[in-house]
Amino acid sequence: MGEVYVFSNNEDEPQLVERFTGVPLDSISGVGGRDCVLLNTAAGETLFYGRDTAATEEACAQIIASSSASSSSSAESKVGNGDGDGDGPESDGGGLGGGGGGVHTAAFGRKHFVASSDTGIVFTQGDSEHGQTGQGHFDDVEAPFPLKIASQIQHVFAGSNHSVALSRSGRVYAWGTGYFGQHGGLSRRPQMVPRQISFQKCKISQVAVGDDFSLALATDGRLWGWGSNDCGQLGLGDTRARFKPQVRPCALNEDGIQRL
Repeated sequence: MGEVYVFSNNEDEPQLVERFTGVPLDSISGVGGRDCVLLNTAAGETLFYGRDTAATEEACAQIIASSSASSSSSAESKVGNGDGDGDGPESDGGGLGGGGGGVHTAAFGRKHFVASSDTGIVFTQGDSEHGQTGQGHFDDVEAPFPLKIASQIQHVFAGSNHSVALSRSGRVYAWGTGYFGQHGGLSRRPQMVPRQISFQKCKISQVAVGDDFSLALATDGRLWGWGSNDCGQLGLGDTRARFKPQVRPCALNEDGIQRL
């Protein structure tokens, strides 16, 4: 248990959020593209704080409801078949996501939404004009829909028209527009479904995503970048876009970068 402080554009000092004081929290993360913070409690609830709470909570509530329904169906199936062992999902009750699997991370792009559940499943919603929902088609996705990825996902990120996911095992997947190399492939064409990005056998620990570019930090301290680079945002010494990840010059990594 502890205290939660937030920073605001209108305040010089971090402000204490009293309603979270004493609440056991498992994780806290910012919601990409929105003025909102997502908090996961030890009791399995998903809490929100910020000016954009309503829009974020609405999207996340649909994911939590879907996860809860799936968990309930699975538990009932086990009981009905007589092979349940008594350790199936149980609801803690109360709050958003009580027992059914909460939302672990979430992010908004220009016209799309992506989130990862506590169980490692990715959900996407919104405009698919550039393949940014990863569902394999250009039709709009009206409600959060699960995405097929071969790994359990820990964190998700959204650029303007592309998405990136980091798995629990350190693999990175990307999809969406490729005009500046945003999805890490060698084509400008949209990547319609999640595609694993190669980092020369490096395990990735952290990812950061801008509007049209991405950075990935490997466990060995090396920093990789790809996508748009018109302002030198990849730190590679030029302004050329990169269509596949390129490691930054050794001089920047002599001491090993710790966090993005």
